[in-house]
Amino acid sequence: MSKKAIHNANIHLCVVCEAPSNVIAVHSQSLSVPDCPQGWSSMWIGYSFVMGYEEQDQDSQHTWETHPLPLLYGLWCLSSCVVVLRCTVAVLFGQHRTLAVD
Repeated sequence: MSKKAIHNANIHLCVVCEAPSNVIAVHSQSLSVPDCPQGWSSMWIGYSFVMGYEEQDQDSQHTWETHPLPLLYGLWCLSSCVVVLRCTVAVLFGQHRTLAVD
């Protein structure tokens, strides 16, 4: 079986993008794991890392332009909403805890 066939056969197994419950990620902005708000339970704990870029005109002297914070550039909604960040800075948000409503 080809890699593409295996991928297509298992694509329905992805549950990160869609869930039958309200799900949020709480970020600590540090290396400590944040507590669950009242009425929420932990699904998993991990690190958040956002990285992106900003395209420059061909006539620009600089290939990359730095920004102190990521820029929210656009939002597209298909079957699920996906936020596209366009920036030149990689930001480590620290520990996060993904939660679901009890």
